[in-house]
Amino acid sequence: RVFYLSAFLPSQFRKKMIEEALARGEKVLSKKERRRVWEEKHGVSLKPPGESGPSGIQVPVETKSTPMSSQEGKSASGQPKTQGGKRSLLQLTPEEMGNAKKKSKVGGSSDRPTESYAEKLSVEKVAIVHEDHPDQKLTEETALNIRMELGRRALRGKDIRMTSCHLEGRAVIVGCSNPSTKGWLEKQFQELNPFNGVQLKMGLASSLVRMVKVSTFVPKATGAETKKDVMLGLKQQSGLNTEHWAIVGGNTTPEGQFLVMNIDEDSLKKLRTFEMRPFLGCERISFRLQGGSDPKKKK
Repeated sequence: RVFYLSAFLPSQFRKKMIEEALARGEKVLSKKERRRVWEEKHGVSLKPPGESGPSGIQVPVETKSTPMSSQEGKSASGQPKTQGGKRSLLQLTPEEMGNAKKKSKVGGSSDRPTESYAEKLSVEKVAIVHEDHPDQKLTEETALNIRMELGRRALRGKDIRMTSCHLEGRAVIVGCSNPSTKGWLEKQFQELNPFNGVQLKMGLASSLVRMVKVSTFVPKATGAETKKDVMLGLKQQSGLNTEHWAIVGGNTTPEGQFLVMNIDEDSLKKLRTFEMRPFLGCERISFRLQGGSDPKKKK
């Protein structure tokens, strides 16, 4: 007869029970022998002492001696299957766990296309303007025809990647995402100029079309609750060409919206005719030049 001794008994009780078992002629197994007997009985292997679970409790793990019945529900690679053929994080190998943690840190699968900050900076904006710009502006009709012609030619080009092509400050602004696109655009410009009898010139947008940064606060009481409402109201009520204004910052409060925008010089001139206080909704709002004071009416 073999006597099994629990490891959770106080030392004085364990000692007394060992003495009583020996007196009865029973064999008392050591801790190592007890583990071996338990493993043979259950067909599993206990982890080494250094890999025990909470409170020192050893956790059994499956070994090669696992019965055939326990092999059911495993994949061809020997990994346990779950519903839908996927494995949980607890069933992944250490290498797979490491890869999963790396993906979770970057916000998901590495297959997801992303645009880096460097790629955004690499976009070069080119402007096509009237030869006498800024004194002479392109008409909306001419600008639209230039954009459509560039679009038709881009369809037949190779590796042509324009991020945008729009009218801004009476100039056609084209975003080129790579050097080959800029080179292609320069070639097309030579073929297009003059366009329908209009002499054109091309250069960097930053040097040909000057944008101005302004800020304004739009009270909720105006009725303009969204940025779209603000742009529509300024266009309809004050005649401002807000189609290509760019909102570059701001925040929303319970009282209204604070907006920071890049606008063209023509729009700035128009704002000055309203003393920088155009009509919006049921009142007037005030614009400020960002980084400077409000333009004051000269007396």
